[in-house]
Parts: sequence; structure tokens; C-alpha cells
Amino acid sequence: MNLAFAWVELTRRPARTMAGMLSVAVGVALFLSLAAYAGAYRQAARVPLTEIGANVVAQRQGTVPKAFQGIVLPHSTAPIRQAEVAAIRALPGVQEVGEAVFFWDFEPGRFVIGLGLDPSSAVGGRLQAGLRAGRFLARR
Repeated sequence: MNLAFAWVELTRRPARTMAGMLSVAVGVALFLSLAAYAGAYRQAARVPLTEIGANVVAQRQGTVPKAFQGIVLPHSTAPIRQAEVAAIRALPGVQEVGEAVFFWDFEPGRFVIGLGLDPSSAVGGRLQAGLRAGRFLARR
């Protein structure tokens, strides 16, 4: 490689040299910012579960409801059987299992999303401490 030729090209064409350096700098900055954004997104996705200490949320794939009227289970979730809950509870490293029900309610003129969780469980107790509005449903 002829270093003298490269030096002459870099020093005698300052506009092209600066444009090349600027484009490399922009490329490096974009790469670093996208890498930082990906890491931050990965951490932000874990934040909702930090209060309850959950590492895994298990759900079964459901079917699309025939009609979106009244109370329906979202098509992405379906009930898990008690035998499956017991099998999850028996796995090594599982400290606590919290059961919940998630539903949609298509009332005329409005849409309600409900999440039911047993407040007497350890998971429900931790979530109840962070409740800002509303209340937990209680058995009477």
C-alpha cells in the first residue's frame, strides 16, 4: 500500500476527508445508541415483574372467541389445569406460584380489562401493597 499517496489524498481533499470521518462517526454513534437502546429495552421489559419477584409467567394459547360480547377470555390466554399448576409448583427452584385470571368485558359503550389475583397468596399480598386505585376483589 502506498502510504504517501493516501496521505496526499487525505490532506489535499479536506472536504472529502471530513465527510468520510463524519459518516464513520455517525455510523458508530448509531450502532452504540441502538445497542444501548436494546439493553435498556431488555431491562424495561423486566420491570413490571420485579415487584412480585416473578421470573416466569406461564399461560396457554387460547382460541379466538366466537363473539366479542360480554365477558370473554382473551384469545392469547386459556385456563391452565390444576395438575399443570401442581407440576410447575413441584419444579426445582420454584418458590411461589400465584394464580390469576385475565378477562375482557365488552360492555355496551365501553371496554373493561380485568385481572383477578388471590390477595391471600404471597404474590397477591406483594401486589396489593402497590395498589394505587381500586381494590382487590374479596370473598364474602
